[in-house]
Amino acid sequence: GNYDESDRYNTGSGVVIDSAQELTDTNEIKEWVTEHGNVSAGFYYNDSYYSETNAAYCCNISGATNHQINIIGWDDNYPAENFTQGITPDGNGAWLCRNSWGDDWGKGGYFYISYYDTSLSGFIGFTTRSAENCYNNYSYNGIDWSAAVSAGIAEMAAANVFTAEGHEKITSISTYTVLPDTYVKVKIFKNLPENYSKPSDGTLVATAEKSLDNSGYHTIDLEIPVEIEPGEIFSAAVYYYHYSGNVKLPFERTSSKTAYHSNKGESFLLFSASSNNWKDSSSYNFQNAVIQVSTECAHISTVQTVTAEPTCDREGTLSDICTHCGKTTGTKCISMNEHTFSEWSEFTHNSEADNEISHRECINCGTTQTRSYNINNASNTVSLTEFLTLFFEKLFDIFKLLR
Repeated sequence: GNYDESDRYNTGSGVVIDSAQELTDTNEIKEWVTEHGNVSAGFYYNDSYYSETNAAYCCNISGATNHQINIIGWDDNYPAENFTQGITPDGNGAWLCRNSWGDDWGKGGYFYISYYDTSLSGFIGFTTRSAENCYNNYSYNGIDWSAAVSAGIAEMAAANVFTAEGHEKITSISTYTVLPDTYVKVKIFKNLPENYSKPSDGTLVATAEKSLDNSGYHTIDLEIPVEIEPGEIFSAAVYYYHYSGNVKLPFERTSSKTAYHSNKGESFLLFSASSNNWKDSSSYNFQNAVIQVSTECAHISTVQTVTAEPTCDREGTLSDICTHCGKTTGTKCISMNEHTFSEWSEFTHNSEADNEISHRECINCGTTQTRSYNINNASNTVSLTEFLTLFFEKLFDIFKLLR
């Protein structure tokens, strides 16, 4: 179909990806499964390596993958004999995996893959966060990062410059680390002039630092969100440091299969983080820096709206609704209404209690009130006020009859 580019990003999901981290050893994978539920992995599948009887798989091919599965558990004592004869693994132990081929495959859609499967690779752990408060995601990412820019030094930096679309608060910055054990420092600049030449031309308003153990995609939260206004030019600079002395920056790169490019003034890089000599990436063969900025609505304008009318048996709610994003920013209770009762009924004799009773009912909710008095006054259940009310009502009835 002839779809707009924006349609590719439409989703009904209630979450966004917070991180996608490469895991490298068995214990790390087990810890991730325990804490987050699953780890994605690739492997090479061929029916000849699969035991249908035991729903067990072990392949001795390496360097190739053709399928993706989710690791959801493990059994260190899973017998090596359960795998297909002829390629029995060197020891016990297997990952419990969920496949995507339906419940009729394997054992209800699940199977075991041996620790010794040589094709199993690309272990990735994902974390997500709620999309409820996400207002904008500023990014130039057209493709996954495909170039690792390096200058053979320990610290380099990259930055993206954006123009704010609304009244927002910058809450986090996301980027990739090419190498494990990379230390990053984020700097946010705002109020850049229209004729800026580098991302640091504005005012430094926030910093954040984090040590990232795994390579992959990460989100760094700001301790205090930074407010930005419509049309304001701001930048996010990320300084990357690696102990090896050869840090690598994540950038897009044009190839024979891609035609993305960086416009002037979008992305910058710093070959020496100790200097301020920023270079515009559009003049190089690599393109945009892979740095994203996430924001929340600043909720600067709200209107009070009755979101639930009060009744005589339930409180109502008065909510502050943001005029920009439509979210509720605060709620107050509205007191319950008074009951609207019908007239008291005529007194009737209650033989069980040997007294006279009368009742009335709320015409809105059906709540019933009852009053009574004992003829012999043996156990008077009527208060003095109610007694006087009853007395004068009877007296008034007598006067009406006399007239």
